[in-house]
Amino acid sequence: MIELVFLACLRTDPADCQEKVVKFMPAASAALCMYQAQPELASWVNSHPERSIAKWRCREMRESVAERNDPLAQPPL
Repeated sequence: MIELVFLACLRTDPADCQEKVVKFMPAASAALCMYQAQPELASWVNSHPERSIAKWRCREMRESVAERNDPLAQPPL
């Protein structure tokens, strides 16, 4: 499974950012994720107008929650 990972920052304080993750379809590829990411991000921003997207990328979904919470296990955006 592929996931879309993006950095969402407050419009009023661009230094205040949070990493967000959106899971894509199980059969999705990284190329399909890249193709579908912009509409997905636009939809997310429309529902969160106080935030803007600073960076985004597609990656293979992580295997465990522990790995997701380990900052050393995640490559930087």
